[in-house]
Amino acid sequence: MSDTGESSKAVVVLGVGPIPPENPPRLHAPGLRLWTLARFLAGRGHDVAVAMVGFGGGQPESGPPGQQEDDALSAPLLPHGIKCYHLPYNIALAAKNVRRIAEQHRARCVVSTTDFMNLVAATARVAVPLWLDFMGQPMAERQLLADVCGSDEGLLGQWEYVVPSLLAGDRFSVCSERQRYMMLGELGAVGRLNRHTVNVNLVETLVPFHLFDEKIAHTRTVLRGSLVGANDFVVLWSGGYNTWADVETLFRGIEYAMARERRMVFVSTGGAIPGHDERTFEHFRRLVETSANRDRYKLCGWVPTDDVQNYYLESNVAVNVDRWTVEGLVGYRTRILDWIMAGLPVVTTALSELVEELASRGFVTTFRIGDPDDLGEKLLALARDCSEASERTAKARDYLQTRLDPAVALAPLAAWVESPQPAPDLPAPHERPNLPFVCPQNSLAQLHCAALRSHTTGSATAPAKKRWWERLLGC
Repeated sequence: MSDTGESSKAVVVLGVGPIPPENPPRLHAPGLRLWTLARFLAGRGHDVAVAMVGFGGGQPESGPPGQQEDDALSAPLLPHGIKCYHLPYNIALAAKNVRRIAEQHRARCVVSTTDFMNLVAATARVAVPLWLDFMGQPMAERQLLADVCGSDEGLLGQWEYVVPSLLAGDRFSVCSERQRYMMLGELGAVGRLNRHTVNVNLVETLVPFHLFDEKIAHTRTVLRGSLVGANDFVVLWSGGYNTWADVETLFRGIEYAMARERRMVFVSTGGAIPGHDERTFEHFRRLVETSANRDRYKLCGWVPTDDVQNYYLESNVAVNVDRWTVEGLVGYRTRILDWIMAGLPVVTTALSELVEELASRGFVTTFRIGDPDDLGEKLLALARDCSEASERTAKARDYLQTRLDPAVALAPLAAWVESPQPAPDLPAPHERPNLPFVCPQNSLAQLHCAALRSHTTGSATAPAKKRWWERLLGC
């Protein structure tokens, strides 16, 4: 990309890292989403600059420190000719840098991901249209975090994060059709469903996918002959133990199966998610310590990104265990895509839109939410004979390679970036840098925030707050 910004195809993509080219010790869903969108746009001939903050508010685990307000903007060149800027985890400073980056590259548009960077994009008031991507429903995710932490205090703050983005975006994208309907409701709540947008599709569904041109290959032995035996039946969990994980059912289901199958071993890569949720994994680890079978649990922690595929290829099945939540209902489980592309049969709760789609075609094995015995029985059946499940997984892989072809999965984004159209109910992009962030319809948003603030902050006592939430939730 030219530093003078002469290219007419310049696009700035915002998100939360780290991203795969950095080969970080921990790789999370936001970094995968950021990189796949950036790579896709670069592959279509756009000059792409990535600007990102570190996951959980920390500095990037590799690469230069976050840029401060007065730093000279510079960025290393990543694969596919993509430039990468590391920003401070500070809304005001990050927003100033985003505006400078967009101006420096004369970007035709900004594509942003995650609630934090979408707020940064809204705050930056760049003079180009904004596409804001929410891979996951922020309020549903905050609901889960409130449950894990035992406090609803963060709900108002989350809504105040989301509202400016809802008011500023020209187009939006989500990860499932279910989430799309939720976002349309949120847009209605802040006044964006108005006479100007009556014939405009403000929200597109961009299902998560991976760029399948990178072959999954075994590069070295990580399990067999060392942590597990050559003939052991390995049940794999990979990735973070997030707020949605039902670790009680996971543990008791594995225990049920281990009691009936001596070859069964549980291997876990990943673990706690610093800066987000460290309690769920700790709860699981303590459960494992109580088990008479604890020597058959191999908690490997976060492993190098380049090694993850070796764990896939040396395991027999992978397991995903959701508790019933709104987040799980509208969200996605990208790790299931990874397992299938590695040829690894999947045992999972039936909750997400992805699992519903795969299960309806017989591609994955499902079990009842919150039923450890059902999980255990499904694992035992596969331990007896996994050949049919492997065949179904091969069919699933072929299906996904067609279903999630980037040219199809990201067609709405590709079309919009070629000719970025501003939302008809917002000020023209060239007017935005000189305007305070106020929209004619924002009174609805202010009303919602004020109502929520009055019930969760101020002089109200904790019991009073609790009673209000109980009335709200019908408890």
